[in-house]
Amino acid sequence: MPIAVLPSYFSSADVSAVLHQLDDLCIYLCIVYILFASPCSHFLCLSFFLPVIERMPLDPFSLRIAFLWCAWLLLMLFHVELGLMPLFHGCSVEIKSRVAATQLPRIFLAMLIYFLIPLVAMLLAIQALAEPGSWSASLLVRRLQFWLAIFYSLTNIGHLIADIRIPDSRLDQVLLMAVLTIIGALLCWQTFQWAHQ
Repeated sequence: MPIAVLPSYFSSADVSAVLHQLDDLCIYLCIVYILFASPCSHFLCLSFFLPVIERMPLDPFSLRIAFLWCAWLLLMLFHVELGLMPLFHGCSVEIKSRVAATQLPRIFLAMLIYFLIPLVAMLLAIQALAEPGSWSASLLVRRLQFWLAIFYSLTNIGHLIADIRIPDSRLDQVLLMAVLTIIGALLCWQTFQWAHQ
């Protein structure tokens, strides 16, 4: 269909609405790409979508919180990966466990939920970023984000202490948990400010 025919089928309001939706789609794609793509391509994505992002009314708290949750998730996943790296060098990662084999599915389910909750918190912060007046930016959700940050920071501190106290403690794991604890503290500070905005 020739482009000259398009104006007869679409009003200017229709074209404006479609362009607005495309802007929103570009922003969502950019955020997802930044969160999950390789670090070397982040600059290209930001430079391509920066004009679109700059036109948005951004809430700085929800933006920082979304990226802090993302950093927390990535570091936690790297903590697990780092724990499994000895396998690639022929070393065992087996631990002496007193947990019965019948209890393992419950532990695995608990770990799945433990990872999914920050993912949902990150998605809620992204939703609040995209639509600052929506329910995801309500006072209840902002307070919930704060209490989640407190809970996960406390578990990070406990995990850091456990990593230090185990007999075969590894410096790389301790350092990674220390960074996770710092990110947790930043997350607490940002969610506290957002909850009291």
